[in-house]
Parts: sequence; structure tokens; C-alpha cells
Amino acid sequence: MFVFVACSDSSDSGKNDANEDADRLALVWESWEHINKRYASSDPLDHDSIVSGAMNSLMSKIDVEAYPFLTEIGRIRGQAPAHIPGELVDLWRAVTKYNVANPDFDPSTVAESIVAGLMYGLGDPSAVYLDAEQYPLAKESLAEGVEGSYLGIGSRVVKQDGKVVLFPFAGSPSEKAGILPGDVLTAVAGNSVV
Repeated sequence: MFVFVACSDSSDSGKNDANEDADRLALVWESWEHINKRYASSDPLDHDSIVSGAMNSLMSKIDVEAYPFLTEIGRIRGQAPAHIPGELVDLWRAVTKYNVANPDFDPSTVAESIVAGLMYGLGDPSAVYLDAEQYPLAKESLAEGVEGSYLGIGSRVVKQDGKVVLFPFAGSPSEKAGILPGDVLTAVAGNSVV
């Protein structure tokens, strides 16, 4: 299970320039970084599918039709701020374009929707985005479902790039033993697993 939890500040500061929009979408850029660094799968990440999920979620949230909106985004020229990941420039352009046409629109209001779309784009039913209200409920539900029922060390074990990668569950024996998310397993009881 890959769970991404974040909180955003959707307060409106009254600024509308491109750099301000990018900053109000910081949750999106941070999520992208976490997905690229922390998501474990035996298959390489399909960035096009992930971004497509985010774009679909954005368009649904702001209630626009794909055509001509996507065509117009493709015609936008100019540089995105340097801190915008290259794969997400079209998302930034989409929010910026919508913001220009709707000056009272606050880009941070769609940040969580975009992040949920990124997670959906992973194509992994166990990958989910939880907002600040959903997280405690999900954590409690998960704790009730697995309390006292660990088999093994209490880690998700994933083969990634020819390595065995561990992701310990909170409060599990592996976490208590000091295993960190993303640690690579090299041997068990002195026997190599590589």
C-alpha cells in the first residue's frame, strides 16, 4: 500500500502571477517527488499515465471540456518556473491558463484533486491519497484490521530493479527493529537474497 498524506493551505493571498501559482501548487510538486522516490513497484513508473490521471482529475475539478482546453494548453509558450518538474509543465500551464480566465480562482483549491489524480494514474488500487481529515480515520481502520495479526516481519516486500525493497508498517516488528522505508534486503539469516 502506498499512502500519501499531506495538508495544504488554500488561503487566498490575492496574488495571481505564475510564480505565485506554482508556489500554491507546491503540494503537487512535492507529491510528484515522493511518488518518484518512494513508490515501489516491480514495473517502472509510467509517467504519462500518472500525469494523465492528474490532468483528468484537474479538468473534472475545474469543469472544463478536454477540447479545446488541452489544445489551448499546447499552444501556450513561455518557461515554467525552474522548480516545476518537466513532466508536470502541462499541468502547471493548465492551472495558469484557467487562472487567467478566472482571476478569482485559487490554484491551491485544486492541488489535492491533482494529487489524487497522480495517485490514480499509478494504476495501483493500493495507492491512495488521504487528506488531513481522511488520514486519522484510515489509520484507525487499518490498525483495527491488522492489530496483532502480523505474519512475518510486518513489511511490504517489493522486488524493484532487481533488489528486494522493504516498507515497514507502522508499529511492526520491522519498524521496531529499525528498518526504514526503502531499505534494501541483502541477506536473511546470513544467506544472500541478491
